[in-house]
Amino acid sequence: MAKVLVADDVVDNVKLLAYELTDHGYEVVTAFDGPQAIAVAYAERPDVILLDIMMPGLDGIEVCRRLKADPELRSIPVIMISALDMDQDVVRGLDAGAQDYVTKPFALPIVLARVRSAARTKADSDTIAEMNTRLSELAITDGLTGLKNHRYFRESLLSLRALTNRQGLPLSLLMMDVDHFKAYNDNFGHPAGDRVLRELATVITGQVRQQDVVARYGGEEFAILLPGADESAIRATATRLRSAIAAVRWPLRSITVSMGAATQAPGGSDLQALIDRADSALYQAKRNGRDRLVVFEEPAVVEIAVA
Repeated sequence: MAKVLVADDVVDNVKLLAYELTDHGYEVVTAFDGPQAIAVAYAERPDVILLDIMMPGLDGIEVCRRLKADPELRSIPVIMISALDMDQDVVRGLDAGAQDYVTKPFALPIVLARVRSAARTKADSDTIAEMNTRLSELAITDGLTGLKNHRYFRESLLSLRALTNRQGLPLSLLMMDVDHFKAYNDNFGHPAGDRVLRELATVITGQVRQQDVVARYGGEEFAILLPGADESAIRATATRLRSAIAAVRWPLRSITVSMGAATQAPGGSDLQALIDRADSALYQAKRNGRDRLVVFEEPAVVEIAVA
């Protein structure tokens, strides 16, 4: 059911339009001056607005202009209500962003037809906006795990580096790789391996802070961006992750992960160096026997015990 806002300072006009629209299945909300029309539009988010041009204080043209200037309301179709001899004001209303107009005295079949057309326009606009939002989300989401994908990770790396530099904070990166995952897939099949990755995604997101960014970096590798985190915070995060993973009742065999981390001090800008260092630490963790965290430190890679 479409919702229509009728805004007119003449009470009888509002009653007539509200009655007819309600009788034809519309939900109707009303306003009797310009400021009230804007307030009701914000509160009710109607699908169509019938807006009288001649209202005291704030006329319909200015109301329409303000509605169309607001990103949250500009998609609502506005139908101006005018008198027969107000052609110039109709032009001004259309220039302000109105979709259509109707004239007084009302030809109710025409009013209803134009409301139907405007409601269809709004429904189509909402559908397109929803599809675009969904497509945008899919473009940055890993289809298997539901985590953010590599593309989003790269974009977040840039934005978080800029943010932490402004705040004078470090930016840390924790890379995580499932141990012996190829053998797991070979022994139990790729569907079983996919279930492991999905469960790990759930475990990881439950152990990080709200401001951290978790992404599937590729294959069985995950990346966690930790803005403001120092070595102590990295160690605490790794400890939580290893404990949570160990607590899962994996159906086929136990799962462990190797982790590598690196931190970039405030003012840093070489983001590829941050990735390379975390990746180097990760491979050092695997060479050292897996199921552990290694933190990269200049000039050498130093293992940090977390068990």
